[in-house]
Amino acid sequence: MKATETKILNFIGGLDKAFIIPPFQRNYEWGREQCSELFNDILHSCKSNKAHYLGNVVYYEGENNGASYTEIVLVDGQQRVTTVLILLCALRDLIEDASTIDSINKRYLFNDTSNDRYRIRLKQTAYDSNCFAAIIDKNEPEDKNGNIIQNYNLLKTLIKSCNIDPIKIYETIPKLEIVEVNLQVKDDLKTVQTIFEKLNSTGEELKPADLIRNLLLLTPSAEEQNRLYLRYWQKIEQTLKSENISRFSRDYVIMKTFSDVPEKQIYKLFKAYFQDIGAKNENILDEMAKSAVFYAWIRFESCPDDEINRCLKMLNILKTDDIYPLFLYLLFNMFNTHKDELPYFYIVNGLYVTISCCNTIRWWRNTSYCSS
Repeated sequence: MKATETKILNFIGGLDKAFIIPPFQRNYEWGREQCSELFNDILHSCKSNKAHYLGNVVYYEGENNGASYTEIVLVDGQQRVTTVLILLCALRDLIEDASTIDSINKRYLFNDTSNDRYRIRLKQTAYDSNCFAAIIDKNEPEDKNGNIIQNYNLLKTLIKSCNIDPIKIYETIPKLEIVEVNLQVKDDLKTVQTIFEKLNSTGEELKPADLIRNLLLLTPSAEEQNRLYLRYWQKIEQTLKSENISRFSRDYVIMKTFSDVPEKQIYKLFKAYFQDIGAKNENILDEMAKSAVFYAWIRFESCPDDEINRCLKMLNILKTDDIYPLFLYLLFNMFNTHKDELPYFYIVNGLYVTISCCNTIRWWRNTSYCSS
């Protein structure tokens, strides 16, 4: 491990760098509050002419280090790096000086190559790649409500309203300091996982879904990470939306373990359970993706069976979300074999919401319905 103090633009800039946000990382989640705070820090540096410490950026060098480009795989700090690049896009699009615009593009946003993998200097997760590419290339985004587009528009508004020349703001960004930490552990995934968990305990807290995603998608091959993400985790995100995945993970663990799962122990119990049974990551992802479809039916009252959906709507009116794990268990085990009997069991268990969810799951696990 090697730590070095440097300027954020020195870290981002230079020749032949390709920053990678791997699939095991969370998506871009900074919102209005964090972007406004960063911009205010830059304004303070601009007015005081003093440096500002932005934080640590933790990474390891990727598979193609030393070849055509140096791949820098970001483990921590990707939210800050992404936001600085969004800010640079906003400044570029407001600055009128052609030489400054050219400098921003060539130094920080693009690499001089026709290779699409490395053309844009920061490769985002699949979830955010289209929006990020849109602001880099000055194209119309497909999703105008994503965090990247919202923050790009916010930063443009803040720049216009601060009464400071955008070029002067751009010239202040070099005052942003970081500590870059090279883990030097490219092939040591266990160490990367441990560091990721330790960072969660000391920095901005990650959601259980972020930690579970990291656990399941962290593999030796970048291609394998992408395959698992696109085949399974992206489907979970599309089915449930990111904000619901932690709650889904908790109810999924309850369904699997037949035990109560406190909010703060979702990841710990998830990891312990699947390590104990020796399950393969792809098998876990496959079952979670299938379960997410059933969970969405419950959460969003979108079951294709009208009678079951009417029951789900009634149960949600009764505020029975505490026994979602039971509803999920019943759907997962009975929808394809005993679908006609599901409305009865939902109504019975919905009315008796005081019954222990875990005990009920244990009982149902031993019935003929779920063993056939």
